[in-house]
Amino acid sequence: MTLFTRQTAWSGRTDNPIEMKKTSALILAAGLSNRMGQEKFALEYSSGVTFLEQIVAQYHKFGCNKIVAVVNPKGKNLICQVTLRLPVEVVIAVNAFPEQGRFSSIKTGLMNLPDEDYVFIQNVDNPEITIDLLSALQNNLNEADYTFPLYHGKGGHPVLVNNRIVKALMNENTDDLNLKHFLSRYKKIETVVDDPAVLLNINTAEEYQNWRKKKMII
Repeated sequence: MTLFTRQTAWSGRTDNPIEMKKTSALILAAGLSNRMGQEKFALEYSSGVTFLEQIVAQYHKFGCNKIVAVVNPKGKNLICQVTLRLPVEVVIAVNAFPEQGRFSSIKTGLMNLPDEDYVFIQNVDNPEITIDLLSALQNNLNEADYTFPLYHGKGGHPVLVNNRIVKALMNENTDDLNLKHFLSRYKKIETVVDDPAVLLNINTAEEYQNWRKKKMII
């Protein structure tokens, strides 16, 4: 597992009215994207803006202390070939063995976030996050170990975990665990939201095209 940083022209942090502890974001973008046929983080969110740029922008505006995106080796090569408009604080971590699954990517990313009080775990295939959603999750965590958005009884993303879980994830020896099952050991609190976008999961080219059509209509 290796890591490198990507420096771009976009620097300077947007002020966030919420007084934050050390809260950071982990963006999971190391999937092989076999069903999509291309790296999902490079999909166009809007004109000239990729999924990864959109997601990073929201966490940056929210005021996250650090932002780490985990990609696979192919994704690393792609990032080196294109220009992504990312804040200089963003760290790109590389999961050299993405076939081991999502849990291994989580552990790879958290190596860069060992001392954070809270960490958002965000899938790159859902770019429809908002500052209001992130605020609701952080404000609702309280004494629980983790929280996630709940829409009409269905759990969505991102997941916000505390340092206790971060430490446990980093110390886990197995890479083939399911995050949901892992989190079942800890105290949770659901954050009820009125936003169906928290359930979005764009995995195939067809799902991407349908999402784009719906977005254009709206």
